[in-house]
Amino acid sequence: MVYGDADFRELHAECTWGKIVTRARASSRDAFFSVLIVLWLGLCGGCALLQVFGLCSANDASVIVVENRVREQPDAPTAENVQTRIFQNSVEGSMRDALPFYDGAAMTKACLERHFIKASAGLLLESDASYPTFYGSRYAYDPRSDSVVPFPAEKAEDLNIWLPAFSKAINEFADLHPGIRVIYCEPTHMAFSATNPLIDFTSGLMDRTFVEEHVNSLLAPNVFQVDLQARDAAEYDSWFYRSEHHWKTEGAFEAYKRILDVATGGAEKPLEVENIKFRIPFYGSYTRMGLCEPEEPDSIDDVLYPESNFKIVIGGLPVLMENIRHRELYDSGRMSPERYTLRYEEYFHWNLGRIDFLNNNNRNGKTLLIVADSYSNCIERLLAEHYEKVVCVDPRVERDTIELLLLREQKIDDVLFMMCPIVAAQPRVVSFISN
Repeated sequence: MVYGDADFRELHAECTWGKIVTRARASSRDAFFSVLIVLWLGLCGGCALLQVFGLCSANDASVIVVENRVREQPDAPTAENVQTRIFQNSVEGSMRDALPFYDGAAMTKACLERHFIKASAGLLLESDASYPTFYGSRYAYDPRSDSVVPFPAEKAEDLNIWLPAFSKAINEFADLHPGIRVIYCEPTHMAFSATNPLIDFTSGLMDRTFVEEHVNSLLAPNVFQVDLQARDAAEYDSWFYRSEHHWKTEGAFEAYKRILDVATGGAEKPLEVENIKFRIPFYGSYTRMGLCEPEEPDSIDDVLYPESNFKIVIGGLPVLMENIRHRELYDSGRMSPERYTLRYEEYFHWNLGRIDFLNNNNRNGKTLLIVADSYSNCIERLLAEHYEKVVCVDPRVERDTIELLLLREQKIDDVLFMMCPIVAAQPRVVSFISN
């Protein structure tokens, strides 16, 4: 077929118009996806930046830990932090944590690695032996108890200094205040427990012997020690969650009974309680740090009993008992929907510098000072039933020293020191107790 000039002009016009339409459609499609990407990035970055400058704050209960990184506000943009890139790195971390599906991606990657580890471990170990939760993990999955457990803690050099310093500070406090009953107890922590199933596979790490040599054996006779160590794996399993370092109500209530017996010389009987459990999946700190979920999730539990009429003060302001244990939040189903929510902190409370309990139904004139870490968050209100006043301080947060507190309170009958070794070895904690 032979085309004339007119035909060529017509064909060229059709082709040109087709290209224009095709390009226009492609450009529209590209522009549409570009807008979506920009909006998505803007949403993630915008949320992170809003949190950076404090213009919005996430629900405390949604704070999670994944691969040892915490969703929190970045460091302050001081000249030093900017110069050392601390501020820039913390902003990048916050923006990264704001990305959708970040948690799921980290958990999936660890799960794949765990399958390879399990397969290779099966060639050398028993079928029910524990194995790391991912390559390089400081946590392992224990099939026998369907739990995630930490490897025994490392013997850091500063522990040799600060743990004895902690014991010395308590001894000096007891000597300085002979009229005060001084009590010390260390909650069981799997990283320092003789029941840890990983002890046989490790050596040279921090075990019970190390802690007892650096703390318990150094405490003076005028410091009453309460043994809160689980005797065996069965007792540990009944006291503690399978994916969380904090204790369940059964373990906490046992600690409360033993502390009460020492504090009152057996004169006070423990409360009669009814156990309750909330059927809400709970994946604790070991899951979030070890990136491994037990086959059966934990669930938050508590005890019911006739509570006294308390005046509770936090930061100089009166609050309700619901601020100490959020039962109404759970009863109404308004708890955080986040899968890896810090349920222990959400149900009880976050670490606060100071909480005062004034018992309007108990006028025995006795005051208890509790110096503790987060293990006391579920016990404070139980002990408060037996005193006219209980003052709870977290030495990691509280700015005053213990001597300043005593000066302001004027009368303290009992002082309870309760914390795990890692907290006890912090210089800030030692300086809080020391003169």
